[in-house]
Amino acid sequence: MRSLRTRRLGVDEGKVYERLAIPDKPAEDGSLNVGNAVTNDLKVLIKIARLLSVHVSPTVIFDGVVAGDISSSWTKEQWLEWLGKSIATEDGTGHRHGKFLRRDARL
Repeated sequence: MRSLRTRRLGVDEGKVYERLAIPDKPAEDGSLNVGNAVTNDLKVLIKIARLLSVHVSPTVIFDGVVAGDISSSWTKEQWLEWLGKSIATEDGTGHRHGKFLRRDARL
């Protein structure tokens, strides 16, 4: 399965495995639960999610806001429709439209 995904995405399978592999030896300090190369990144993302009261996956956070209307069963078309409504766009008159408009957004 991992090999199929990495080939479809054009990612080096060996590099993916290298980052995900959990060492079979204790760390220098003797600790056994040493994690892998993505553990610290994952911890940061989990802390951010917990600060936003996210305890269930999948939950989508868009520009710092939990988008509760999104479902894991969405089709590609549903995603495209939501993104079209949610991302600020210019309508040709200089006006921006969209559900989430960042004050600092530049189009």
